[in-house]
Amino acid sequence: MAQQAVAIAPRLTPSADFKGTPGQWRVLCEAIWPNAKSADAISLAVSYCAARRLDPMKRPVHIVPMWNTALGKQVETVWPGINELLTTASRSGGFAGVDEPRWGPEQTKTFRGTKKIDNRDQAFEITLTFPVWCGVTVWRIVGGERRAFSQPVYWMEAYGRLGFGSELPNDMWSKRTRGQLHKCALAASLRLGFPEDIGGEMSAEEMEGREIDSGGFTIEGSVERDTGDTSRRTSDGGPAAGEPREGSDRSATSDPSRTEPPADDPPERVEGVGSFRIVLPGPEGERTVQAFPSSIDWLAKWDQLIARHKGDPNDLRALRALNGQCLYDVSLLDLSASMEVEGKLDRLLDNPNGRRSTR
Repeated sequence: MAQQAVAIAPRLTPSADFKGTPGQWRVLCEAIWPNAKSADAISLAVSYCAARRLDPMKRPVHIVPMWNTALGKQVETVWPGINELLTTASRSGGFAGVDEPRWGPEQTKTFRGTKKIDNRDQAFEITLTFPVWCGVTVWRIVGGERRAFSQPVYWMEAYGRLGFGSELPNDMWSKRTRGQLHKCALAASLRLGFPEDIGGEMSAEEMEGREIDSGGFTIEGSVERDTGDTSRRTSDGGPAAGEPREGSDRSATSDPSRTEPPADDPPERVEGVGSFRIVLPGPEGERTVQAFPSSIDWLAKWDQLIARHKGDPNDLRALRALNGQCLYDVSLLDLSASMEVEGKLDRLLDNPNGRRSTR
């Protein structure tokens, strides 16, 4: 007796605006986004892919549940995956590869909280050893030259949490203590190297278990807020020993061990007016800040300093270390100006003749 195939209805009914076939909907619903709780979430993801010219069957975006404090209920939102950021960088025409990750020292910490076991909330703790930070160098062709971009990311600030208000890492971060941090560091460097293509778009890997202010949405499982300031700090308020200061590590030639003056130790005096600043060393450890009204004046001063100290790499390294925060602050005002200075410093510190060595 011949058997007939019986069609099983998909778990979600397609939304009214879905223009694909029933088979395509089944794939999207059951295979691409099996954890989506609503048809509207899948339609939102498909619309995002259409706007970005992405193939939804390759799952370039993720559906992430978030808590809406205004509505008092959970909603679903769409975030690009790390592959979508790589695709966007590649489409720019300037993408020139990625180096292997650089890892900071390892730290061991015991996390405590409650975890649902056998449908009951029970006290739970887990001890993990993880790298304090990770940096990934992304390369881009700028003006016919291959340039390096790297932004370090710290494990304690990036890890996804198990539940709202909990310090416990979720299962993925517990199992892949390096792999997840690597994805976050790659995403940060891609944004730094391709700001006009990617913009400030965070990846799903970065947003998992975090909290944001935008639109009143809160991603479940986080106690941190993303205020739009990409400069981050460790749990004690500052970088730990041996870690790079975020915002100052912009290239493969950056030294993660270099340190900068503490933020609570301001320079002795400020000369000039403006938001574009340069810190200059003075006698007996004193420091002077010169402020400029525009990036043009700021760049001119940097050209003078680089010309004066280009024969002594140690002087340039010290100058760069003093200005790590200033360079980062300027990048928020005029990214191209900051990148221009970083590029000149990179070339001189990589090769005293001002030419980047072949890698």
